[in-house]
Amino acid sequence: MFKKNIFSVPVWHVNITGAVKLKEIEQYSLNMSQQTEGRTISNLGGFQSYDLIMNEHPLFNDLYDAIKIQADLFCDQVNINRVSNIGNIWVNVNEYGHSNQAHHHANCVLSGVFYAHTEYNEQAGSIVFKHPASDLMAYNWANIQKGEYIPENSLNWRFDCKPGDLIIFPSWLIHHVQPNLAPNYKRISISFNLS
Repeated sequence: MFKKNIFSVPVWHVNITGAVKLKEIEQYSLNMSQQTEGRTISNLGGFQSYDLIMNEHPLFNDLYDAIKIQADLFCDQVNINRVSNIGNIWVNVNEYGHSNQAHHHANCVLSGVFYAHTEYNEQAGSIVFKHPASDLMAYNWANIQKGEYIPENSLNWRFDCKPGDLIIFPSWLIHHVQPNLAPNYKRISISFNLS
């Protein structure tokens, strides 16, 4: 007898600090949040830019290239056709108390986030992914774990937002961002969709 995982939710997590101009992207994003009007979609407070027109922000070219490379690697790993066309991309700046409510991304195959801040603060909030069956699991599987949480017994999975981290995931995977509880700290991220 043996255990076989029959369904799996892949999430690609890599640090691309060496491939981008992190400090310049951080400052550019901060300037954007202070000089332009934003929108509200999933954000509870904070700044979210409108979709960026890619050729109007040449500083992000290295980031675009890195996203495409990592998306191709991810697709190859999970045996799906490559989907490295960036359909849309936007900037988020969350200050103290700001968060993003639970949501998924429609009309795309993969989604992702790049953390564009140069300093890390563990109180700044994490991105949290919800198990696709967590609503059902919560009735009978809540609080039954022994020892550490592992992918097979967890209702949620959290990733810290370390500088230069890139996370790519299926666009249907529901996620939220915890509140930034670090005073005087701005969590800066760049989110995108791939098709």
